[in-house]
Amino acid sequence: MDFPFHARQFTLQAHLVSTLQGSVGKGLTAGKSGRMQSLRILHVASHDRIASGGSIQFLRAAREQRIRGHTVSCVMHRKCLPPWLDGRSRSRLSEADLSVSRLGMRGVGRSVGLARMRGRLAAGARLDVVHVHRERALEFVLDATVEGTPGFVLVVQRGNSNPLSSRHRKLLCDPRVDGIIAVAGEVRDRLLEGGVPEERIRVIYGSVDPERFHPGVDGSGLRRELGIPSDAPIVGILANLDAKKDHRTFLQACARVHRARPEARFVMVGRGDAQGLRTYGEELGLGGEMVFAGYREDVPECLAAFDVSVNSSSRSEGLSGSIRESLAMARPVVCTGVGGNTELVVDGRTGTLVEPENPEALAEGILRALDRPEEAEAMARRGHDLVLKEMHPDVRQSRLEALYRELLSARRRDLRSTS
Repeated sequence: MDFPFHARQFTLQAHLVSTLQGSVGKGLTAGKSGRMQSLRILHVASHDRIASGGSIQFLRAAREQRIRGHTVSCVMHRKCLPPWLDGRSRSRLSEADLSVSRLGMRGVGRSVGLARMRGRLAAGARLDVVHVHRERALEFVLDATVEGTPGFVLVVQRGNSNPLSSRHRKLLCDPRVDGIIAVAGEVRDRLLEGGVPEERIRVIYGSVDPERFHPGVDGSGLRRELGIPSDAPIVGILANLDAKKDHRTFLQACARVHRARPEARFVMVGRGDAQGLRTYGEELGLGGEMVFAGYREDVPECLAAFDVSVNSSSRSEGLSGSIRESLAMARPVVCTGVGGNTELVVDGRTGTLVEPENPEALAEGILRALDRPEEAEAMARRGHDLVLKEMHPDVRQSRLEALYRELLSARRRDLRSTS
């Protein structure tokens, strides 16, 4: 099937195929050189919790940088959360051994948050890098930046492929922004279309935790818990129950798969109100074959139980974490060709791509994976190799550090030239 990729994506996908064939491009592996001088890095995220997606990537980057010997501090948005949810976020931060300040970035607490942030940035001689996650956090940092702020570099991370709004374009093109990290080539393309100068943008993929997500994880416990027979194939989707994840198309595809493979079970893992989707699934003829497992912490075990891992998103993907993690575990993947997913799932090589909002095509892809398990597993193994080469934490951190140091060198040259 043909997809309307941009020329840049053709180039990137060709590069990924060459990587699969054993040719790794310059600078794509973690360096083995001696330890360089550590950096003082402040991460600022407008997330109010550590739950999924971008917040997990923010946490992982900060933790890995601390492990590599950098001095890392973090600021997150302050919000009153239910005790169970706040406790879960605090537990994850504690496990990562990170100290996090919480400041109000919006609403009634913003003025106090800005005052505290101004004090922190005014002491910027103790900072080398301010790494901002999301445009709302960027706006907060820019509003807190006072004239004469010392020479740290300001880096912004963008994680979705939505078209750029005029407000976000103004923020990203602010002269105080030194660099922009796009988490996929598709995100970079949207930035370029929105008028962001190309020289500001660097594509750096998110990472996967290879200690948690690997082919040796056992998924049999989930089968037992959900009462699914050991010989029943599981078609699963790991995604919050948001409209953009398009679970309705997934259920339509499942109804078609059920008619061909009545023994299959369809498991949906993710936070959200499932009642409307459950009713819709029943209308499609799915009953006991359909399982809503809700939000779960044992994500690796869930993915390990899936015989086919599906992403049915219709829009606005950076690069789906569930696809990255599924391939890290060598699980067969069928996903829609939206956002950065097309850069990781090379159709017919590392998984199966289908058009979004097309339940017939999605069902065909799922059935192909179920009917040809050896072929699907071979693609998944190639996907596993690609994830480790492109999205291992060491690779990501080497790229981040190289960007930080490049921008710092440029900033120091500018300061010397104006002094």
